Amino acid sequence: MLPREHRLRLHGDFAHLWRFGREARVDGLRVRWGRSRTRKTRVGIVIARRAEKLATRRNRIRRVIREAMRPLIPGFRSPTDIVFMATPGMKAQSVAELRHRLELLFSRFHLLH
Repeated sequence: MLPREHRLRLHGDFAHLWRFGREARVDGLRVRWGRSRTRKTRVGIVIARRAEKLATRRNRIRRVIREAMRPLIPGFRSPTDIVFMATPGMKAQSVAELRHRLELLFSRFHLLH
């Protein structure tokens, strides 16, 4: 579990990212991010039943995303809000694989140090 201050929870925060955030895709994950309105980098995860029918698999995807993001959070240049959305057909990945792909994505957009 991510610390409370690094979790994106409020509807208004998600809505702000839908409206003003940038988006990219990584192996069946849609990633949206934007400048945080707080002083911390925060992460939100959305996995619809349409993307994965079994709750155990949805929970596994959430755990993998959280663990992949945990070491990356301190490396962001400025406070950033990030939302991950699983799409149907997302491949099961290890934490290390996903972390590497996310590092490449965030580095490409100059979000990491």
